[in-house]
Amino acid sequence: MAPSDTLETLSGLLNNVEASAQALIEFLQNQKFGGATGTGDYSSRVAQNLGLPFHSDPRAAVQASTLRIASEQLSRLVTPPRHIVFEAAGSFYTTKALQIVIKHDIATLIDVASKEDGKEGISATHLATKCRLEADLLARILRYLSQRGIFQELEAGVFANTAASATLIDAPEFRAHLDLVIHEGQLAIPYFEQFMEQRFAAVQEGSIAGPGAQPASAFAIFSGGRPVYEWLHLPDNVERGKNFNLAMRGMNRTEGIDFLPDLDPVVKLANEVASPKLKGWIAEGRVEFRVQDFFTPQPADLQGAVFILKNVIHNYPNSKAAEILKAIRVAEPIKLLIIDRLVVATLLRAAGLGSEQSKTSNISENTVERVELPISSQGIPTMYDLVMGSLHGGKNRTIDEWKELLEEGGFKLVKVWPLRASTGQAVLEATIV
Repeated sequence: MAPSDTLETLSGLLNNVEASAQALIEFLQNQKFGGATGTGDYSSRVAQNLGLPFHSDPRAAVQASTLRIASEQLSRLVTPPRHIVFEAAGSFYTTKALQIVIKHDIATLIDVASKEDGKEGISATHLATKCRLEADLLARILRYLSQRGIFQELEAGVFANTAASATLIDAPEFRAHLDLVIHEGQLAIPYFEQFMEQRFAAVQEGSIAGPGAQPASAFAIFSGGRPVYEWLHLPDNVERGKNFNLAMRGMNRTEGIDFLPDLDPVVKLANEVASPKLKGWIAEGRVEFRVQDFFTPQPADLQGAVFILKNVIHNYPNSKAAEILKAIRVAEPIKLLIIDRLVVATLLRAAGLGSEQSKTSNISENTVERVELPISSQGIPTMYDLVMGSLHGGKNRTIDEWKELLEEGGFKLVKVWPLRASTGQAVLEATIV
C-alpha cells in the first residue's frame, strides 16, 4: 500500500474509532447519572447476565460493533502482513491451550484461590499442583492465552482472571459448549480437505444435490457415514452425548436465546418443569409442546401459523434446507422467522470500491437492497460456518444466499433483526410468495 493510501486508511479508521468511542462514553455517562439504560428490562437483564456493558441499547451496540471492526482493521494495518499469516498458522495452539484450561477448570481455581488468599492472582506453581501439570509449561500456556485477553499475568508466573476468562468460572454449560466445538471439531477437521475433494468430484458428476449425497460431511468421513447426532447416541459415546446436551442448555449464555430440542423426552420434561406462568398458559391452551418433523407436511391445526426455525437451517446443505422450507410453505404460514447466524461479507468491489481504505467509510453503512444488515465482527460467524460445514455439511449463509434459499422454498425475505447479544445471530423475517 502506498504511503498516501496508508495515511488515508489510518485517518479514516481513527475517525471511526474516535466517533464510536465518544458515543459509548456518552452512553456510559448517561447510565452513571441515572439516564436510560436500554430499551427494556429484559434487554438490560440479558446484557448484564452476559457481561455486555453496551448491548442493552441497540444504538450503543452498533457503536460498540463499529468500534470493534475499526479496531480489528487498525490492528491489521499496523501488523506486518507476514506476522498476520504466521499467527494464523499457529492458531491451533490457541485451541489446545484453551482445551487444557477448560479441562482443568483453571479459571475457577484462580477465582477460588484468590478469594481464599485475599489477593488477586495465583502462581502457576500453585495451579500446577492442583492440576498435576508441569508448572513451567502451564505458565507458558497461560502467558500465551494472556496475550489474547484470556487471563492476565500480573507478575512473572502469577496469573489472574480477565473478563474473558471469568466466563469460564463455575460455568459447566459454557465449558461444555466450548468442548463440543473443540473436541468434535478436532475429529472432523482432519478430513475437511478430503470432504472438499469428494464434494468437488460429486459436483462434476452432477450428483451433489441428490438424496443421500455422500459424503454428507467431513465428520461423516471420520465416523464411517454416521451423522453427528447419530454418532452421539452410540453406546461408546455416552459421555459425548451428555456433553452435547449440557452445551445446548448453555447456548443461551453465549447467544442470549434459549434452546429446546424436540425429542419426546424433552417435550415431556418441558411440560413438567415449566414455570408457574408457563403452566398457566399451557392450561389455557396458549402454549403447547409437541414433537415436530419439519421435513413432512405440517399438522392441519398449524395452517396459517407463525413458524420459527431456530438454529436449524445451518445444519443442512441447500437441498435439504429447501425441503424444510417447502414443507412449511404448504402450511401457508402468515410469517416465517428464522433465527440463525448471518455472514456479512466485506465486499469492496460489490460496493463499487477499489482500495483497502474504502472499508473505513462504509463500516456504518450496511444495507443490501434496503434490507438492513447487522454491523458486527465476522470472526465467529465465519468460524461457525466452517463448524457447520465440517460437522454437518451445512453452512452459515450470506444475505444473498438466504434470499435465494428462501425464494426456492417459496418465501421472500422482508427484514433482518440482529440479535445484538449473540455471536452473529439474527432473526430473518420472511413471508410467503
